[in-house]
Amino acid sequence: MKTVFNEKIYAENLLKNGFSDYLTWKDLLILSKYFRYKGQKKSEVKKSIVEFYKKFSVYNEQIVGSKVDNAIKKSEKYVLRISPNINITKSEVEKIRKLKNYKLEKICFVMLVISRSNKTAFNSQSSRYYLNMNFSEILAEAKVHASKTDRNKIKHELFKLNMICAPEPNKMSEYNNHGEMFELLFIGEDSTDEIIVTDMNNIILFYPQKCIQCGKEMPDRKKGKRTNLCDECYKAERLRRIR
Repeated sequence: MKTVFNEKIYAENLLKNGFSDYLTWKDLLILSKYFRYKGQKKSEVKKSIVEFYKKFSVYNEQIVGSKVDNAIKKSEKYVLRISPNINITKSEVEKIRKLKNYKLEKICFVMLVISRSNKTAFNSQSSRYYLNMNFSEILAEAKVHASKTDRNKIKHELFKLNMICAPEPNKMSEYNNHGEMFELLFIGEDSTDEIIVTDMNNIILFYPQKCIQCGKEMPDRKKGKRTNLCDECYKAERLRRIR
């Protein structure tokens, strides 16, 4: 299940655009939290959800009533998630750039942004950064395609590079029973901000590729193209080798 980083916007879009056939458990829970956020009481939340349901489908209390009630009850334990902008510091960017491997860099950047967003959403006071998420979902957010074998190799590489570690025992979170728990080891909060992520649905757009030699920002490379050097540095490197 894809993480919803801004549940307020998600709920407002759902209320505007509706749904097809039925509301998922995730949708019901987010709507319950949204209506509570709007100041509605338990009975009012139920009424709002039923009215919304009838607007786009047929509501049957015997079939979906208990599901709606359970979502409303569950929503009492959580607040509506509204993700603010996420700041990434200069120190953190430098540590990520030192990998000199754009694929690994993107993954680490995404892990950091999501972890910091989670800390903000759940008001965590811990100085340590954790991320409980299916690794394949992390790769999807980073726009990295990899087979199961390659995913394991990537994790192993990040462990070796001391970018992440797995707390022992590696327990699953109550929020995501399909995820793994990772601790991030490249945090540097005592530094000036360098990147501000304003759209959690497009995290990787805020981390462009840069040439590993001159640091110049590079355009997106198509699959199969050289990926580490800008055109100028690539030409200079070829001339150096020829000589």
